[in-house]
Amino acid sequence: MSEASELKPLLEALSWFDEDSKLARARRIEWASSLYQSSGLVSGEIVPLSLMEEARACFVNGQFMATVLCATSVIEHLLVDELDARGVTNGKSTLGPSIGVARDAQIFPAALLERVETLNSLRNPIAHRRGEQDASSLATRYRRHQVHPSALLESDARFSLEVMYAFFLLVLKPSA
Repeated sequence: MSEASELKPLLEALSWFDEDSKLARARRIEWASSLYQSSGLVSGEIVPLSLMEEARACFVNGQFMATVLCATSVIEHLLVDELDARGVTNGKSTLGPSIGVARDAQIFPAALLERVETLNSLRNPIAHRRGEQDASSLATRYRRHQVHPSALLESDARFSLEVMYAFFLLVLKPSA
């Protein structure tokens, strides 16, 4: 039996899924593309640039928790790099303390740092286990907002991409 015939049921299932989700993915591509259009070559650290692409791909494919995690990681990398470059670090390279350092140093717009802080509060219950009764848990949030968890997660993912690209564009430097 050939490999293709062994995989035929899986290939058929993938084909069905691709067709079934194509319109939603196209809409997400269109929306995400409105946030950032590359003007050409962008160079920088491989990890945050790769995470940025993964955040977008996860969003397009409906992997909303992964989108939030990747987008927040991008911001953490970029923020810590900026703080290091300006010599205003506190010795910690995690997002929460870095937001505080950036706020104290008044390096970035306060409104953007507020959005980064909100995003961090959305990420934490995904990255760190919380009880169902915790105010920031997904279960508590979707009951409070009275929406389906998937709708809430997609909204969080959209917000995370907006903040990620806003921060990226703020720290993007023209080539020399």
